[in-house]
Amino acid sequence: MRVEDLLKRARELWPGKMTDQEVAIAMGVVYGEICRYVRDRSEGRKVDDAEIKKELGNMLFSTIRWCDDMGLAPEECIKLAVEAQEKYVRKKLGAKTFSR
Repeated sequence: MRVEDLLKRARELWPGKMTDQEVAIAMGVVYGEICRYVRDRSEGRKVDDAEIKKELGNMLFSTIRWCDDMGLAPEECIKLAVEAQEKYVRKKLGAKTFSR
């Protein structure tokens, strides 16, 4: 699916927009669930991989909507993140070319 398709689907599910504070709180809740999964796994407890898949998917899908809620274009946010990660990798690993 394309980002624009995901945003359309997200708006079908969640037609209202969240405030910046609500976005930050919701993001923290999802992140907390991911952290609990990782902690439990690292401490040897049995975990359900379907749960972490669901929460990671929730973070991805919801973040597209949250960008829009905050008046930001999700595609632009993704583009800037890719550029920042490329810059970070080049700095850490030396000159490197990236295929596009």
